[in-house]
Amino acid sequence: MQLQFSHVMLYVKDMERAARWYQEAMGFAVRYMAAPHYASLWHEAMKLRLDLHPDSTGENVGRGAMIYFTAADLDAAVASLRDRGITVSDPRRRGDSPRFTEFVDSEGNPLGLYETPRPA
Repeated sequence: MQLQFSHVMLYVKDMERAARWYQEAMGFAVRYMAAPHYASLWHEAMKLRLDLHPDSTGENVGRGAMIYFTAADLDAAVASLRDRGITVSDPRRRGDSPRFTEFVDSEGNPLGLYETPRPA
């Protein structure tokens, strides 16, 4: 059996707020929204589908999968996020890893960003 990546799903408290955050902060476009029940977002450059599902109790919000994005220029990406008012940790590395950082979305879901490794 051959499997391929389909999408990432995150639980949110406020569907419209979360969709707006992903559009404004990360460049996603709404493919389908039936708030407050479901939303599907798409990022053309990354070829990435992100689905948002409500959790009115908040029990699952912030506990979902952590998504990592890549950036060829990590410093510029961090600056761009910070310019949008998003708190981003200072980039760092572990051992010989590419530099990386973290931030959270409007719902408290952790997101990661790492520098695209340059060819040797």
